[in-house]
Order: sequence, then C-alpha cells, then structure tokens
Amino acid sequence: MNALMKLAACILLFTLTLEARVQANEMKTVAFSDVDELQKWLVVSDTVMGGVSHGQFLLEDNNGIFFGVLSLENNGGFASIRRLFSGPVSEPAAKISIRVKGDGGRFQFRVRTNRNFDGYAYQVSFNTIENEWVTLYFEPEDFIATYRGMVLNNVPALDFSDIEQIGFLISEKQQGEFALHIHTIKFLQQ
Repeated sequence: MNALMKLAACILLFTLTLEARVQANEMKTVAFSDVDELQKWLVVSDTVMGGVSHGQFLLEDNNGIFFGVLSLENNGGFASIRRLFSGPVSEPAAKISIRVKGDGGRFQFRVRTNRNFDGYAYQVSFNTIENEWVTLYFEPEDFIATYRGMVLNNVPALDFSDIEQIGFLISEKQQGEFALHIHTIKFLQQ
C-alpha cells in the first residue's frame, strides 16, 4: 500500500509539473492556430485622431494577417494591432522571436509594460522581404522607448518579464496597401 501511495503521489506531481509547463509554454508562445487568439487582438489606426487609414486582422492558414491601407490624409499615417496578456509575462525571457512574412515594407514590433491604451511603448523596427518568411530575434536592448513617435530617455529599462501588451505598427509615411503575416511570437529563455 505504501508503494502504491508513493506511485500515485509521483504521478500526481508529474501531472501537475507537466500542466505547469504547458501553461508556461502557452504564455511563452503566441500562435495563430486557434480562432480564440483572434479575439485577443485589437486594431488601432489613425482614425482615433481624425485620420482615414484602416487596418484589419484575421486568421488564415494558422497565421495572423494584419492588412489594410495607410493614408496620410488628415495628418494620419499609422495602423496597428495589439494584444493584451492577462498579466505580465512573468517568465524570464532573454529574447523574443517573431516569424513574419511581409510585403517589403517596414514595420514595428511593439511591447508595453502596462495595460494602458495610451502611453509610451518600447519598439523595434524591422524590414520585411516581399513574400518571404523570416524569423527575427530581439533582445531588450534592441527596443527604444517612444511616445507618439518621439524617443524617450527617462523610462525604465525594458524587462521582458514585465510585458503586458505586444503589437505591430506600420507608419513612416508608407502610404498605400500593406500586409504582414504573423506565424508566431515566442518568448525565449536563450
């Protein structure tokens, strides 16, 4: 009986450990294989300040697709998507990788360490290669803090474990149609 109880305790401990690892991996990887993921993203464009750009976000073939039209009319010129987490990532991460396929345009990957709609964000810009999948890796020091396009110097250094929002933005006067396919976003320990 004692051996049976030890075996049951070991199985329970293994199950709980496995469940914790699965939950941690869900937080460490954002993938687009489930329609529920689409509901976690919000589109924000320059219409909030009178512009006429528009963006959309949908799922197709296990990828998120951020697309639309960027317009400079009415002092506009940006479109973005963002995803809120239920709390800080909390798991230590040394790098973030994104697997994307673009239209040849320049985009920003953005993170925020709060749940606020407005305020500063940490951003890193990247160029895409038209119709080619690429995996990009970013470390905390690759990001710069900005607020409405202005670089900020007096903000805390970025710690990936504090991230509560992630997103993508297109701006920089790239008017016309745009599209960015997103396969995964991963928080990596190494």
